[in-house]
Amino acid sequence: MRLFIGIALPDNIREKIGADADKLKKVIPGRYVVEENYHITLVFIGETDQNDVNVIKRAMDAAVIGQAPVDLSIGRPWYFRKPENAILHMKVEGWKQLLGLDKRLRSALREEGLSFDKKPFNAHITLARKARINLGELNNFPEQKYKLRVNEITLFHSTRVNGVLKYLPIYRAGVNETY
Repeated sequence: MRLFIGIALPDNIREKIGADADKLKKVIPGRYVVEENYHITLVFIGETDQNDVNVIKRAMDAAVIGQAPVDLSIGRPWYFRKPENAILHMKVEGWKQLLGLDKRLRSALREEGLSFDKKPFNAHITLARKARINLGELNNFPEQKYKLRVNEITLFHSTRVNGVLKYLPIYRAGVNETY
């Protein structure tokens, strides 16, 4: 199983970002992510044995202890890498409030003996891969301020269903709403 832990986005936020992506497709070519797969990755675990799923759930439950809900804002589109072969994404503002959760999650996974991608957490929502960035169009794109309250983290299974890549939620660990 190919797994990762992230933040699922509510339907209304995914729809707004999807409308933005539709506008961007007209001026920035690339391999666009389907709207239903929009999310914020915390930790990419990768290929994992089915037997490790309960261990990952335990690590997630441990990581959210004492975590208050976090308010984020989805900002403007930007990119990683070179403009001719970029990852187009939506910026996420306020994500540094999640650094403690990320640290606890990675620590809990290590304590359980699980391996994962060590890339540092940098919250974003991927819109397209292999994008050819037009800086003029990107700079002129209106900045959004979609508000998002994070009150749980989700274990996703990345799989193909009828040839289509899908990120299926298989477990959720909630943060402390009474904080």
